[in-house]
Amino acid sequence: MDLTITLHDETATLAPHGDIDGEQLDDLNHYRAGLPTEVTEVVWNLRDVPFLCIAALHLLDPSTPHLSITVVNIPPQPLRLLNLAHEQFPRMGWDRHLPDPRETVAA
Repeated sequence: MDLTITLHDETATLAPHGDIDGEQLDDLNHYRAGLPTEVTEVVWNLRDVPFLCIAALHLLDPSTPHLSITVVNIPPQPLRLLNLAHEQFPRMGWDRHLPDPRETVAA
């Protein structure tokens, strides 16, 4: 798995390319922890992530201290996982990563 990191002011966009499972989790946590201290928002661009394991939800944890976490371009399997996490643990805030069902996707 490859990772593209783009920094813009206080925002870091992390774009993994490939599956995220237990093997990649430590590396991704390491990269996130190594971001400059001025970064206050992390955007996970999951466009190129066809598979996200349940352990990887920790990367998207909305309760991460001092960082605002946003998730964009969520493929079908990670979207199903986020929906399931929200259904099972509605008070954890997973729904903040889910697309607004009122919005339509342009073809």
